[in-house]
Amino acid sequence: VAVLMGTVSMIIFAAVLMMMRNQLGAMFSEDQEVITLTSFAVPTLAMSLIGEGANTVLAGVLRGCGRQKIGATINLVMYWGLGLPFSCFLAFRMGMGAMGLWTGLACTASLQSMYLSYVVFK
Repeated sequence: VAVLMGTVSMIIFAAVLMMMRNQLGAMFSEDQEVITLTSFAVPTLAMSLIGEGANTVLAGVLRGCGRQKIGATINLVMYWGLGLPFSCFLAFRMGMGAMGLWTGLACTASLQSMYLSYVVFK
């Protein structure tokens, strides 16, 4: 139930971000290039938030069960071992720039969510 609630709340937040994606950049900058890049990156950010909602709840379950070392190890391996290299590959080798960084983050969050689900529910 908690995982579902965390995921649904992030889906709602992601939907709000999507609805405001053209205004978001303008809240922080008057530079048209920044505003355009922000509106282009928000859909990928929104997708990463959905995985992060489940990750937060599942990591909390592991901490509550006294298995925080497992959660920390998974987080370390996923983000530093897989996510950062994959994000850099997409951003610099594939020429995706900032979108590569966000896409790598979204993929990592989804993968971590699946793996944490496996560990918690097995």
